[in-house]
Amino acid sequence: VIQKNWRSCVTEMWYIDTILLTLSIQAAFRRHREEKKYRKVRNASLVVQRSVRMHLARRKFMTVANAVMLIQSSWRKHNSCRKNKASVIIQAQWRAYHQKFRFLVMREDVMHIQARIRCFLSERNYRKVLYASVVIQRNLRSCFAQKQLSRARAAATMIQAQVRQYFACIDYQIVILRSIQLQ
Repeated sequence: VIQKNWRSCVTEMWYIDTILLTLSIQAAFRRHREEKKYRKVRNASLVVQRSVRMHLARRKFMTVANAVMLIQSSWRKHNSCRKNKASVIIQAQWRAYHQKFRFLVMREDVMHIQARIRCFLSERNYRKVLYASVVIQRNLRSCFAQKQLSRARAAATMIQAQVRQYFACIDYQIVILRSIQLQ
């Protein structure tokens, strides 16, 4: 009976440990799968963002280039009869200076927007990582609490078995003594 109870207890402890190990393996696999999916989505969003930024910059550049070419062609038509090279050089220098100034202002604006977007993305990523770490901690605490509870139950079962065995021995000795007294 004792061996049977002991085997039952050992089997139950092995079964509980197997379940806990299975759960931890499953959690690690799910975490790996979700991280892989997150990286794939993040890379795709970066490609889309890069393409959109490139398209917007190209479109802005093309509008500026078209405007410059329109201005230049209009000026050349207007100024074709005049042969004043000095005025053409001054105007070209002025346009170059003005375009350079506009380009620098535009570049600062783009850098400012990029910085804000990067800040927003890093904050969002930080919140996701923080939430994921809280979930992982919660799951680990739950797992440890379940393991501790199962160990406490196993200990209580062992103590109960020992107490029952002790009372059974006392009852058996009383029966033996009574049977000896009757003889």
